[in-house]
Amino acid sequence: MSMCMTTVSDFEDLENIQVTANNSADIVNVIEDLLKDENSLTDPQLEIIIDKLSAVTKIATLTTVLAGSITNILSNICEYTTNLSQVTNEILYITDLMGDRTVFTGSYHNMTAPSLALQLIIPDTSQFQGLTFGVSSFQTGLTPECTQSNMMLNSYVVSASITNATVSDLKIPVVVTFQHLQQKEDQAIVKCVYWDFNKNNGIGGWNDEGCEIKRSNATYTLCYCDHLTHFGVLLDISKTPINPEDEEMLTIISYLGCGVSSIFLGVTLLTYVGFEKLRRDNPSKILINLSVALLGLNIFFLVNSWFASFDSDELCIAVAAIQHYFLLAAFTWMGLEAINMYLALVKIRKMRVNKTTGSRKGLLHDLRVVTSLTFLLGLTWLPAFFAWGQVKTPLLYLFSTLNSLQDWSRSVTLGAKVKGGLQVSPSLQSETTSDRKISDCSHSGSSHDQVCLKQDRVKSSV
Repeated sequence: MSMCMTTVSDFEDLENIQVTANNSADIVNVIEDLLKDENSLTDPQLEIIIDKLSAVTKIATLTTVLAGSITNILSNICEYTTNLSQVTNEILYITDLMGDRTVFTGSYHNMTAPSLALQLIIPDTSQFQGLTFGVSSFQTGLTPECTQSNMMLNSYVVSASITNATVSDLKIPVVVTFQHLQQKEDQAIVKCVYWDFNKNNGIGGWNDEGCEIKRSNATYTLCYCDHLTHFGVLLDISKTPINPEDEEMLTIISYLGCGVSSIFLGVTLLTYVGFEKLRRDNPSKILINLSVALLGLNIFFLVNSWFASFDSDELCIAVAAIQHYFLLAAFTWMGLEAINMYLALVKIRKMRVNKTTGSRKGLLHDLRVVTSLTFLLGLTWLPAFFAWGQVKTPLLYLFSTLNSLQDWSRSVTLGAKVKGGLQVSPSLQSETTSDRKISDCSHSGSSHDQVCLKQDRVKSSV
């Protein structure tokens, strides 16, 4: 080590030294010595180190020994520092320059460290047909850095480049297979990305343009990219995971709920088949079709696991298509039911004079109507749309329980009306029938008018 370097005792002294081709090796040795006494690095210290290493890789003749020392320093920085977002661009630039400027003998040279590995290859252009390489690490406990909102780096960063050349817009894509650092859940979202040096106002960031997912499972993701650069896989961590106990309980509730719903849907359909007068009007026909759609959806959901045991892609696609059809049909009939109720309930209630408004009996009736409408129109599905964050698990329990009661409520309402001798459907009467009822009552006395209003209330209930 030269005499001028013996006075360097801390990072402030290092900052004042000018990097030259002659003292580059000494500066790298000083940085290694300073890092031996550090368990963590401050942002100013990190900037000083990266600035000096960047100058060394640009000015010095990079021997394999010097390049190996820089590799070890960068590896230590990755271990010491929890936030590299401000210097990620510079670190990647340094590794690229090392690949371009390192002088070595032979056809290839490897430089490895716990958190960084580089392989330099000089291919024989007369025989070169392609290149395949792999990256692995025996070090455990590495913590992936969150580099994007709600996304976590879930693989090692793999880079491939050609000296003094930019490779982009490839017709045959680069195939990159990543092993996940953290096992991916079934419903988790992953992205194939590359490091974009120009993103976030020059700080850099992950970008998925030009990369696509070919396949992904719990442990691996296969990416196709049309250029060479620094690649990685991001895992979406915005979704709050469900612990195994809650997941098992929700599965039990879902299967029991679908089974109970199927039974009551069957009872509903059999009731309509047995009582011809119940299915004469349009609201009843809508409800019959809705029940058929929900029954088909529940049945195929219950037998879905059994179909999956056949391990047939064609059967899986067919079952998924049928489930999708029944789900769309159910929502369609729910929408038609809502339109019918608007015409039969909202307009008619505005036309008549409700003499029980504000009374306790009237409030209880309104509460019963609202509850019935909630189940009938499928509003119990709403908790699923808001099931995220800290309230995800409670809302999923609420969603599973309420939807188990949806078809039970419809069947109980229908059974009560049949038992009471009412020859009406559980839906509302048509607007024409209700208008005639109001017209007949409007010519009666006050006592009879009260009776007619009560009858209309029965017909307006769900």
